[in-house]
Amino acid sequence: MQICDKTGNLHEQFLNRLDELKKQQSSNILQLEKLRVDANIQRRNNEIERQDEIEINDQIYEMWRDFDLTQRIIGLHLSH
Repeated sequence: MQICDKTGNLHEQFLNRLDELKKQQSSNILQLEKLRVDANIQRRNNEIERQDEIEINDQIYEMWRDFDLTQRIIGLHLSH
């Protein structure tokens, strides 16, 4: 592809290709921005899932602690 014609002006084919590349670049930048937003959403969702997991684990721990305490109270009550 020639950049300039015989008179030294930019060749029309070169200018068309340049415009095409600019449009592709804009499209690529838009796609990258969408991917960045998706990544942020995924990261936030992962953090929420981890918080939910921690809360569930805490609830399970409390339930087992309460169960153990109940078993001790029953054991003490039966031994008297």
